[in-house]
Amino acid sequence: MSDTRSAGFKYYPEAFGTGMYELGSKIANDDRFYRTYVKFLLKTLLDPTQLVHGRAELVMEVQKLAPHEPVVTATWCAISLATDRYFKEKATDYAWSDAEFEQARAQWLALLAQAFVPTKTGRHIEGAVMLEWRKHLAKLQKRDMGPLAACEMCDQKCLFGYDVTTLDDGWGMRFDAARQHDNPAAAVAKLAVNISGNLLGEPDPDLSFCIAANSVKHQDTLEETQIEFMTAVRTIVFAAIEKNRDSKKVPIFAKQAVAPAPPAMGEVPLSEKEKAAGSISLTHTDTGLASMPPAPPAPAAEPGRLKREQVFEVIVRVALGGSAWRQICADSMQANQITEEEVENEVKRRRKVSDEN
Repeated sequence: MSDTRSAGFKYYPEAFGTGMYELGSKIANDDRFYRTYVKFLLKTLLDPTQLVHGRAELVMEVQKLAPHEPVVTATWCAISLATDRYFKEKATDYAWSDAEFEQARAQWLALLAQAFVPTKTGRHIEGAVMLEWRKHLAKLQKRDMGPLAACEMCDQKCLFGYDVTTLDDGWGMRFDAARQHDNPAAAVAKLAVNISGNLLGEPDPDLSFCIAANSVKHQDTLEETQIEFMTAVRTIVFAAIEKNRDSKKVPIFAKQAVAPAPPAMGEVPLSEKEKAAGSISLTHTDTGLASMPPAPPAPAAEPGRLKREQVFEVIVRVALGGSAWRQICADSMQANQITEEEVENEVKRRRKVSDEN
């Protein structure tokens, strides 16, 4: 089954009714939501387990923009339309053929459907499938020469170019200030690593370098001067991240906590159980969002992980929207020690306030 409204229609037609399609279009074109979507895809590209673990932030953004709509249908409609936009724009940037565009979009939508579309049975994704998707997307974006002078020294041309440009929400002024420090290369490296860590939950050296390179592209200096400066930045970025990976110490710089090293492009990071099974488990039933967020509980919040009150807010909004929240959010509630009674009481309180108003 297909539909001209979105390539995601065939996976979940119920999400593309006239009213929902109009709402999904507004959400997909919301700047904050679209940056969240791009960040989710980027995180999954570097760590395939984020296809499962990173879903919560997207759902939260949908709930903020459409608090009274069914969370599953609204989310699928929005991310399907955001996927259409993402790959159309990338196809233009990288001069993909129509066939390459269609294949890249179809591969990603197939993975998204596994993680977001309702189902009555448990599912898992083979690690080899994730690896093949990642290798194919990286190959489509491969360039001999990058657009910037600093790209000469990068060996990931141009895996992050479009994403960095899209995620940039005004970094320029911060980098301008960093270049005024006594050691500008160190200051720029520090800022780039911190931004990378905030985006991913942990810093990636190549992404950090790409962020820094884009920050100095408007410098009114000779190309040779920019290359010399960025060589120093690259050295500091890679040395700082590698040092802290080895020592497992945090933070890298003043405020940046570091998790274990992100995977290389040829590796698929899996848990011990997943390694044995050769797959990434999606332990949901009834809906593709049942295990959102599925990360195990920890004494303190980790970088990039939602706080308990944020998860609680999402669950309450799911309940207010009329969805089967006990089933949808079961794993999230268990992971964050949230009881059904807490949710029920908050839902009753908000409905009472709404009625009174």
